[in-house]
Amino acid sequence: MKNRMQDLDFEQTVAFDAVKDFEFTRRAAQRFRQVVSLESFEDEDAEVIFHYLYKEMELVSFGDHLKRYIYERAGLEEPYGEVPQEIYRDIAVESFKETYTPKSMNPTSTKLPALVNNWLTQASVKRETVFLLGFGLRMSTEDVSDFLTRVLREQDFDFHNPEEVIYWYCYSRQLGYHKAEELKKKGCDAYYFPSFEEIESFCLDRCQKGDVLITMGAGNVANIGENLLNR
Repeated sequence: MKNRMQDLDFEQTVAFDAVKDFEFTRRAAQRFRQVVSLESFEDEDAEVIFHYLYKEMELVSFGDHLKRYIYERAGLEEPYGEVPQEIYRDIAVESFKETYTPKSMNPTSTKLPALVNNWLTQASVKRETVFLLGFGLRMSTEDVSDFLTRVLREQDFDFHNPEEVIYWYCYSRQLGYHKAEELKKKGCDAYYFPSFEEIESFCLDRCQKGDVLITMGAGNVANIGENLLNR
């Protein structure tokens, strides 16, 4: 292992091929390289290795992931480590203004530049902040999904949640925050179920005598109504 690690230029071939995808800090990556280069490391058992990786490796914070996202999206040419935070802040603030995205989903007296500075330095943020950034930075559904699952390490879009269904729809069509709010105010609840069985159970729980149930869709969606009639 030692010889293989000596032949690997870690920073050039691994760490910064894709700035946004580098999961550990530079210091942690250098420390890991030093440890696994030791001859004694070959004799360590899996538990010791796991303890080191789990307890000692320093993960990249939410703020750094956000910087890396802005760095790549903005096409900045300076080395990543030399870009001052003010540049990221100004890019984000300008994007929020261009997309008419509010500074928060809740009332706040804090000015947008201060909020952005805070996001750029946080280890983590609330889920709603990711959705707000999705609108403010014109993220795609894939971008928002990546921040939810890989950065926050939370559930992806919750398709049982009407608000998140609307957010997903707006990101997929590059519709702004105010369009999402408009759709949310229409007052029509939306639900997602991955199987016909779950749809049928939901309808049986909600439908009452005298109700008219309409099924619309492609393929064998008509089976839903037929199955309900046979129950």
